Amino acid sequence: MASQCNSPPSPSTASSATSIGGDSTKIPICYCGVESCLKTAYTEANFGRRFFSCVNHKFGRSCGFFMWFDPPMCIHGRRVLSRIRERHERTRVEIEIESHLKTKEDEYAKRIATMEEEYGKRTARMEEEYAKCSAMIEHNMARLRLELVSTKYSHNDEKKFYRRMLTFSWVLIVLLLLPSMYVTKKEVGVSLPLAP
Repeated sequence: MASQCNSPPSPSTASSATSIGGDSTKIPICYCGVESCLKTAYTEANFGRRFFSCVNHKFGRSCGFFMWFDPPMCIHGRRVLSRIRERHERTRVEIEIESHLKTKEDEYAKRIATMEEEYGKRTARMEEEYAKCSAMIEHNMARLRLELVSTKYSHNDEKKFYRRMLTFSWVLIVLLLLPSMYVTKKEVGVSLPLAP
């Protein structure tokens, strides 16, 4: 129930004429001896009907005064009101559903944003690690190439050394064998008989 009385109660013994909705109407006096308060009902059966009640009700000491100001609602009005309330309830439920869906959508959007951010960080870390591994592999490959080249050169040097040594040893052998072959030829020449 909504109240149109906002002022504190003032004692009065007679009814006063007040303008309500453009009409000069007498406000009834309640059993407490003060002007009653005009309120509006929001119940299903009397929705929108105005009534007078004790102003002390909001202070917790009502005398129980009650009097309708508006006539009862017609059947058509009740039907229209019922449809309006059903439509209002449907709209309220739809708004609640939309609000719930919007909340869920925002939650999912935040989750997706968090996951994308985490994915971006992981991707950046993986790319960084990949770059480090690639650099390390390149460094190792360059080192191995240098080692291979140096090994190749050392093998070539060793080959040249061994060839020279082999050549030198053959020359030495030949030089050592030549005098003995010369001596042998001489001896063979002396011992051979002369032909007639």
